[in-house]
Amino acid sequence: MYSSKRFCSTLLSCLLGIILLAACSPSPTQSASSTKQSVDKSTATSAPGALHCQPPSPTTASATGQPEVRGTTRGQTELWALLFQPLVAKKELKIVWRMTGKGDLQVVAQGPHGESVQPKWLEAHNGSNWERPGDEWGTGFILSTSGCWNFHASRADTTGNIWLLVK
Repeated sequence: MYSSKRFCSTLLSCLLGIILLAACSPSPTQSASSTKQSVDKSTATSAPGALHCQPPSPTTASATGQPEVRGTTRGQTELWALLFQPLVAKKELKIVWRMTGKGDLQVVAQGPHGESVQPKWLEAHNGSNWERPGDEWGTGFILSTSGCWNFHASRADTTGNIWLLVK
């Protein structure tokens, strides 16, 4: 009798342990749903240019007829680029920039293999018929290779990025 009481007690302890483990561990559908939610959140919040320019920064037609690109910034800052020719490596690429903030503009292009390229020229503009917020500058870049290029723009009080796919 003593051994059957001990057996029942051990069996009851094992069953309670199994029930507790089952109650605490997520079901396969909960686990898959949690994974899906975390993947969806990371995809939804990824910035343009992440992972090989997928996607590049959004480009639309401007009122002037040339393609314009809206940059990624924080807060109230706005960054825009106006493109004057197709994005082709080893040919001069003229870009007009508009950026809100204070101070002079600095722009550097960071290439797909880690290279950094300074503009061949950068000049402030007094005005134009392209109407976007901020002060205006023109730049000329010659990019060494095709791929995704991150144009990092900064002023004294702000920064922004534009990702362009160069052929």
